[in-house]
Amino acid sequence: MKMKNVVLVSSILLCSSVLASPEICGFDNIEGDIIEFTASDKSRETDTIQSQLPVYRYFSNDVVGERLLEKKIYVGRKAIFDFSNGFVKEKPRSGSDGYDATHVFTGYADNCEKIFAQIREQDFPQYFNQGNTLYPNEMDFLLEETTLGFIFHKSEKYNISEPDLDAGIFYVKPYLKYPVLFVDKHYQQTVTVLPYEKVNVTELQFIPFASGGIRSSDFRLKAVYKAKEGFLVGYRGALSNKDPLLGVRLKYRHAVTENKLMFGMNLDEVVLSLGFPDKTDVYDVYKTETGFNVDYDGDLAKHYSNNVGSINVITYDHIPYGLVIDMRGRFKRGKQVFGQSKFKGTLPFIIW
Repeated sequence: MKMKNVVLVSSILLCSSVLASPEICGFDNIEGDIIEFTASDKSRETDTIQSQLPVYRYFSNDVVGERLLEKKIYVGRKAIFDFSNGFVKEKPRSGSDGYDATHVFTGYADNCEKIFAQIREQDFPQYFNQGNTLYPNEMDFLLEETTLGFIFHKSEKYNISEPDLDAGIFYVKPYLKYPVLFVDKHYQQTVTVLPYEKVNVTELQFIPFASGGIRSSDFRLKAVYKAKEGFLVGYRGALSNKDPLLGVRLKYRHAVTENKLMFGMNLDEVVLSLGFPDKTDVYDVYKTETGFNVDYDGDLAKHYSNNVGSINVITYDHIPYGLVIDMRGRFKRGKQVFGQSKFKGTLPFIIW
């Protein structure tokens, strides 16, 4: 939802723990956008009010704006606002002939209290200053959410009739395109969940996920990680209900978790350790008069018919040599470009 001049763009998003169900107060019958209060209420550089106040500076129980909402009561709660309807109140500016304007919007919290959003123009001059290039564009709540102390999500995305992900313990897969992020239930701290770590997923919610003002998924996973409640970015393909390390032989598990290689690893163990290679080449192997020979140039097939297997040469951008996986599917010291003793101790991706 966008509103000109007053203005607010209801963007997306999420946040925190549910202390009461929105349906209790008839949220499903109210037009508007659901917000979830976070613990964030940070001051701008030009704001003389100290950050992390015990109250939300932009939300009150009264229309005048004198009784601000206490964080200890509202953090984690939800409310619904219709930002298409509001009014502007003005008061004389002390020491001048001008006026200070505040845009007021009415909402309902999930404890059935009527509450008010008080958006002061002087706090957001980039949207209300006629000399600014943004004027009279929309105020972007996605950019302002940490200042305001809440995050938006669309009300129609709040309910899920049939979640398609079972709850339970999941493991983060290694070497994903995007990292798996976990944010605490108040959206204050975000950490990266490392490969092979466990998370306890309790619920799938079709509420967009964002962290640091960046939208990263159309849904979020309610989860417990290291005894903390919060949410995971809804990247379900990053999770496995089986420990990926169970397929790694005990001898090589330490190397895999350290992202190293040991001679004797099979291809699966190499990939689990280093990730998918940037390039893979397959070469046939023929038995000739001089023994087993790799057909790197494609010439041996013209002279020999006794193909005895193939090898894989896998290449990673950060390793200056191709890694040879032999006919038995093993990463062995022989046949490697760096297999000579002179390289010992100079290859940081090898555990000798």
